[in-house]
Amino acid sequence: MPPAPTVEGRPNWSDKQGRILTGDGQITQLYTPERGFPFADVSNSAYPPSSSSLPFTLHSWCSQREPDSQLEALKPLDLTQEELPHHHLRNKTTTPAFRQWRKDGRTNELIAGAWCRPLFVGGWEHSDSTQEKVFNLQTRSLFIDIRIPQSSLVRFRDHTSLDTMSADELVLFAQRHAFAGYSVVSGSPPRCVRHHAIDWNYVGAPRPRPNKWRIEMGRSGDVWKEWGWPTDQFGQHVYMERWERLPNGSGKSIALRRSTPGERDAFLIVVGDHFNYIVNRTPTALPAPAPASLGAAAAKMARDENRAGLEALLGLRAGHGTVSSGWRVDAALHPWEEGLTLFGPGDITVSDAGEFAWHGQPWEMFENDFTIEETRALFLGVPSFSKL
Repeated sequence: MPPAPTVEGRPNWSDKQGRILTGDGQITQLYTPERGFPFADVSNSAYPPSSSSLPFTLHSWCSQREPDSQLEALKPLDLTQEELPHHHLRNKTTTPAFRQWRKDGRTNELIAGAWCRPLFVGGWEHSDSTQEKVFNLQTRSLFIDIRIPQSSLVRFRDHTSLDTMSADELVLFAQRHAFAGYSVVSGSPPRCVRHHAIDWNYVGAPRPRPNKWRIEMGRSGDVWKEWGWPTDQFGQHVYMERWERLPNGSGKSIALRRSTPGERDAFLIVVGDHFNYIVNRTPTALPAPAPASLGAAAAKMARDENRAGLEALLGLRAGHGTVSSGWRVDAALHPWEEGLTLFGPGDITVSDAGEFAWHGQPWEMFENDFTIEETRALFLGVPSFSKL
């Protein structure tokens, strides 16, 4: 399938990522009611009936397809409605759910670390580190995963804000990704279900398939494969992502979440020498009714000359950097944040009780391997650079 055109006929990075993830659409034939996951049944309090809630292909395939003896023989998927990635986000229950999972000990060190992604393959296509920068930081519970197409590094490097972009450039700028939440790892062989609390691609319509995959860990513990959960009639997985540990991407970790009422949700994770941060867009930025995708929402706003809405939609911030550089950002969704430091002297306070505040706003210390003194040394011993 040729790349889908977009503004100025350029290939669409986001569409290609979607084709790889779904095995060029094959996944719609594998997640079915017959295998234990009723996509067509989303009429509950968390998922009100909506023509935009699910792609038409899912509705039509489930209700109109002819029986296929090979597909009917596929193994049950062993899935639940709660495993949908946006279930708790839509219900506004990510905070209590995440805290309960932590209390119940639903944590795991298997894939804890700072990771890059050299290879992503599915269907008839692949992408690799020459096509995107990927920084996936995972603690025993929380994660922040950032993916930035390499092509945008050149196109947008001279911009200083969203204000300096044309409407067409803003539509292209939508082609990137970052998301954060909780990874529940369990079972043997191990599998992971990711629950999203912040998601660049989420604009109101929930993803109709879980972010669930099998983990194949290499012998060294520094490389592993993510195999998409459903398998076809030949036992093959729809997609595979290969993850490699970044240099100095292991060791103690800390995971923080902003807990200030009324403020945009935000996470900060440190693993070894690496940090990722993410700050959600404002809730009012989500269009209504919910569009099928972020790209569709951005294109419509551009056509409607809704400049303010388009900039708000793209206002979600995320980036990566290293502690040893003085908390300097080296990759960000908004490229003008690169080269700045995450914070400066006096921005952070850590009380004797371990309470963390940033610019006076409390952040929940969700997970912390450091002592209070080590935490203070980590955050308070920063140089005086320009900050975000």
